[in-house]
Amino acid sequence: MRPNDSAFFYADVVLHESDRARIEKLAATVSSKQSAAELDELLVLVSPLVDRQTARFFPNPLDAEEASQEVLLAVSRRIDSFDGRSTFTTWLHQVTTNTCIDWYRTLRRHITSGEPPPTQPTPGSSPSVLAGDRLDLLDAASSMDGRIVEPVMMRDLLELEYREIAALLDVPVGTVKSRIHEGRGELKRLLSAGRT
Repeated sequence: MRPNDSAFFYADVVLHESDRARIEKLAATVSSKQSAAELDELLVLVSPLVDRQTARFFPNPLDAEEASQEVLLAVSRRIDSFDGRSTFTTWLHQVTTNTCIDWYRTLRRHITSGEPPPTQPTPGSSPSVLAGDRLDLLDAASSMDGRIVEPVMMRDLLELEYREIAALLDVPVGTVKSRIHEGRGELKRLLSAGRT
């Protein structure tokens, strides 16, 4: 650890307080000025965090890597929508959740249409989440209303606190808890129906 620098875990990645502060400062600067050099630096700093988060959505490393690239692209395209109401890392969770669900739908569309997926597995890699015969969490989530699936993914996959989710969605904490309860019930129903 660096002298006089506390560390905390973010998506199971140790992030030093100075790095966290640098990320927040860069995000504020980039969202207001659109500096290409600072955007590049920001993307490099958050890349390990994004990789760790996408690995929670996609057990196959190739799928997770492609999703990470999609998230970083989405961040670069949407950075001007970061308004500072929450921390940048909290905003990043939301972008990651939405992008991973969209990426899953893209992969699923390729599978159901008979087209090869955008990434081909390498020999010896584990099978894609899409190749399994079970109804996957993302498969079920992709058929649900975003109003209830987004808070479930933020809580259960990204492990955000209720207050962070409430700030991101701009709703009261009680509403977040209610939507998570409703979403988990719907996921359970969809996953159970897929196993019968």
